[in-house]
Amino acid sequence: MKPVVVFFSILFFWAAAAGAVDRDEKLSLLESAVAGDTEAQFRLAQVYKDEAEAEDLFEPDMRILEKAVHWYEQAASNGHRPSALALLDIYDGFYGEEKASWPEKWVLLAQKMAAAGDRIAQFKLAGHYERQRNSEGADLRQCIARASDWYTRLLQGLPPDQAVVFQPYEIGLKAITRKDIETRLARINALDPQIEEKKKKLALLYASAVESGRLTDLIQLGDRCARENSTDQEVDMAIASYRRAAERNSVEAQIKLARLRYRLARDPHDYQEAYFWAMAAAMGNEPTAPELLARIAENLPAEQLPAMEAEATEAITRLQRQ
Repeated sequence: MKPVVVFFSILFFWAAAAGAVDRDEKLSLLESAVAGDTEAQFRLAQVYKDEAEAEDLFEPDMRILEKAVHWYEQAASNGHRPSALALLDIYDGFYGEEKASWPEKWVLLAQKMAAAGDRIAQFKLAGHYERQRNSEGADLRQCIARASDWYTRLLQGLPPDQAVVFQPYEIGLKAITRKDIETRLARINALDPQIEEKKKKLALLYASAVESGRLTDLIQLGDRCARENSTDQEVDMAIASYRRAAERNSVEAQIKLARLRYRLARDPHDYQEAYFWAMAAAMGNEPTAPELLARIAENLPAEQLPAMEAEATEAITRLQRQ
């Protein structure tokens, strides 16, 4: 085994040397990165990562690695996918108590990417919950449900004729096929025989609530699925139910949707949606809406609030006229 490690280290050294940059180029990258150039931020992060791992791939210089993480985070916040994927790999490393917050950052980033449809994030998040079910204190049924949900979403998003989902080295050494993921899904579903039945039941409940045309049915379904211990799929159902009723000008649904989006918020977009529905509820004379609006506003750039409020007011007015 040792010769393999040595050989790999030599290859890594050659790769790092080939990707090295001189001082002037590094300064140029830094200037562009500070100015907000996303590609420069990514390249600078790569430079720092290579420097951090130059001496020891498995025990990087944390001081330098933190610089890499900073610039990856800057680029990822502007929607740069390669930077976000690089962060997933770094956050997933074991760095002990020194970086105890990184595992939580990994989950938040993976959830955000997976929700946006990123297949790599969906696969990794499903695997995370699949492994987590064996952790001490883990909620077994919730872990099973979340793993099943993300494997299912991944499969549902694939073109019908796509057999290979991930090419070799895209995630691991070998290719990962549709059949591989279907096997994982079947294995995780077998741990909770009721899981498929639960999914079908939720879908039927939503279809029934929509078909009834009664706002109370949609709101009650939202209440049922919006509990603190709800699975991701149940929360998605709560959001869909509340939103459908909110779009039909139910003030009760609007304030409940605003509260739920605020509770689950992970990024500015989430807070913006929470703010929009809280404003709609406020315009519908919901007494608790102003306080919620103030709490949400604390998480949004103050200079953007006037324009955001004007746009929201116009959109809500159009909604109320429908």
